[in-house]
Amino acid sequence: FNTSFFGQQLRGEGYLRLIDNKVMTVAMPLESESLEDAIVLKKQGDYFVAKGDIANAISYYKKSIKMDKNYPEAHYALGKVHTTSGEGYVSAGYEYKIAWNSRDKFLDLHEKHQFYLDYMKYLLNRFETEAYKNTNVATDLDASLEVSKEALKMSPSNFDAQYSISYAYFLYFLKMRDTQPKIDTDEKMAEEKAMLRKKTEEYLGKSQE
Repeated sequence: FNTSFFGQQLRGEGYLRLIDNKVMTVAMPLESESLEDAIVLKKQGDYFVAKGDIANAISYYKKSIKMDKNYPEAHYALGKVHTTSGEGYVSAGYEYKIAWNSRDKFLDLHEKHQFYLDYMKYLLNRFETEAYKNTNVATDLDASLEVSKEALKMSPSNFDAQYSISYAYFLYFLKMRDTQPKIDTDEKMAEEKAMLRKKTEEYLGKSQE
């Protein structure tokens, strides 16, 4: 809004940020009165991770989530602990998915970018581990591409994001190449095979690019 003395002013409620060391700030609304407590509990979980006390870290991350179920940093931290402590892909994937769905609520941009990098690696790893179970080309590759592109928006020259995009297209290529029918039983099958071959070559080209 405009004022007669100061000119343009911005009013916000929640967490305020300074942009490029200028006066203009933006606010993230406090959707939960318990968000502040959730942040503190998450930081306590980080402390226990640094000390190698994974059990206590998990306990505090879960307390943080209980305070604010939409706080993405806590879900990301819990998912990361699950991947490094042998808890398995199911628990980690569940937490990563929630963090991804709440990605617009990240308060720390550095942590948000790191989440993108970890999530895309997780998705590629899960696809490689479980691809044999799937009859189609699998959703994890689609998700990995989406996450990688979001990471590149934040850091256009990031090697890990560029590599993940290339590798995802290469896995697409391998999967489609190996699932193509070997024999053309009829004209319709021949047309489908030709379309698959074209798509397969397209994925290989994107990977090479």
